[in-house]
Amino acid sequence: MIPSKEKEIIHAFQFLIYILFCIFALFVILWISKSVYSAWIYNDAPITATVIGVVIIPLFILFIILVSRVFWALVREDRSPGSDEGIRRI
Repeated sequence: MIPSKEKEIIHAFQFLIYILFCIFALFVILWISKSVYSAWIYNDAPITATVIGVVIIPLFILFIILVSRVFWALVREDRSPGSDEGIRRI
């Protein structure tokens, strides 16, 4: 059994990692968007930049969705009544 104070520290650390990942993914999306825009403006391989953007941007949006669902599922599981302190024994 994990003491309450340690549990709060663990949850805070997990939330910090989640927020940092979301910020990283959003900055990657913004960076790719800016690269595609610059490629179109300067006519520097615009089709290639667009294809890369069309693949990378949805991929990072999917990563954000997956990480969010896993994070919130772990938080809900840990707080559900009857859960063995968030640890499932098989």
